[in-house]
Amino acid sequence: MYASRLPGVWACVNRPPVIVVHPGYILYGNVTEADVPEIVREHFINDRPVGRLAIQPNVLFNRFYRVYGDVNFFGKQMRSTLRNCGIIDPENLDEYLAVRGYEALAKVLTSMTPQQVIQEIKDSGLRGRGGAGFPTGLKWELTAEKKTSPNM
Repeated sequence: MYASRLPGVWACVNRPPVIVVHPGYILYGNVTEADVPEIVREHFINDRPVGRLAIQPNVLFNRFYRVYGDVNFFGKQMRSTLRNCGIIDPENLDEYLAVRGYEALAKVLTSMTPQQVIQEIKDSGLRGRGGAGFPTGLKWELTAEKKTSPNM
């Protein structure tokens, strides 16, 4: 079991949000320090979610939508980079390595040229999270083409 604070959209309206992974995924909102003993007693010990705090009670998300799956803005997106957020302990390197952390970085650093990396990003369709959703691969390509001097 692992509980973590969730940044993002819920931080504005249901702060602080807390994800409890036991047995499944429950998202609690507006959690106060006084609520913690009740969550521990009811949820962890008695296996009963605290309904008054649950934003998404008893929701089991599929592999990529575990946290954001039922939110319209995020529901159509596939989480890949942050798919383990709230799942593994972010301070435990062994847990990150167990979910194949750093494999892509190792591939990029050992067997790909900068142009191949840019093409991979372009092929992925990855877009920026700003209002325009600018294609990341195009941004990288344009940046790589720009010649600068060391004094700039």
